[in-house]
Amino acid sequence: HGNGSVLLDSCEAGAILAVVGETVSVTTIKPTVGETLGAAGAFQAAGVVLAIANGVVPGVVGAVPLAVTHPLNLVLNPMVGPVGTILVNTLDRGGSAVSFVLRRSSNG
Repeated sequence: HGNGSVLLDSCEAGAILAVVGETVSVTTIKPTVGETLGAAGAFQAAGVVLAIANGVVPGVVGAVPLAVTHPLNLVLNPMVGPVGTILVNTLDRGGSAVSFVLRRSSNG
């Protein structure tokens, strides 16, 4: 859910590591845009499209790495370069969860 609590962030980090490992870059726009509740998926989709189009993965504003317990490759500062594929996880307090993948078109 990425709300900044140590417990929930640790759970989310553990799930990411279990599914995709520690070699992928991990970021979130939530600290930048705030809690958007039901609009979170739309905000994240827009952020992904902008990241792919502009070749910039945003850093997590105000992040504190969890490297001691979870060796995530957390993006602390913007990463500039080609962005190919992005996995988005959207969760809410009511238990709903959705994940989607967007990637750069093979046509450019």
